[in-house]
Amino acid sequence: GYAADNAPRLASADFLSVASDDFLHRVISEGHSGTPMAGFAGVHGGPLGDPDIDRLVAYLRSLGPPAVDVAHTRVLGDPDRGRPIYERECASCHGLAGEGVSAPTLAHPIFRESASDGFLRRTIAGGRDGTLMRAWEEVLSSQEIDDVVLYVRALPPMTVPAPAALPT
Repeated sequence: GYAADNAPRLASADFLSVASDDFLHRVISEGHSGTPMAGFAGVHGGPLGDPDIDRLVAYLRSLGPPAVDVAHTRVLGDPDRGRPIYERECASCHGLAGEGVSAPTLAHPIFRESASDGFLRRTIAGGRDGTLMRAWEEVLSSQEIDDVVLYVRALPPMTVPAPAALPT
């Protein structure tokens, strides 16, 4: 990752353990419009086809542990209880609206659609080594973490500009 644009460190064991191949493929393919992460698939203006993106995903997999299936993690909480926790503990880095300040944007539509509740829960609970994202399981109860996950899910998706048109 590049600190100036709040990009996550892709070679992080913490990240790779919860990022599914589908998550990685989608983000590489579509990017996050409105951020420095461009879409690299040909249909999004990039130079790569699906086989190239599959090879990139395989390469990223080689840098860390196998992914743990968190897609089916059940999160039961209350976003209203999660709001004050998020505002107190998370907003200074992720922004009050999840827009990202010095940490990744949580309200980006592609992130919201591709990151499972289990991805969010495990990231909040375990943190991310080498970043300011601490392991909140040391501070918050399991229920409080679930509440924060559902609050993050309740944040309105941010409006992002459409990707620039390719020159003809």
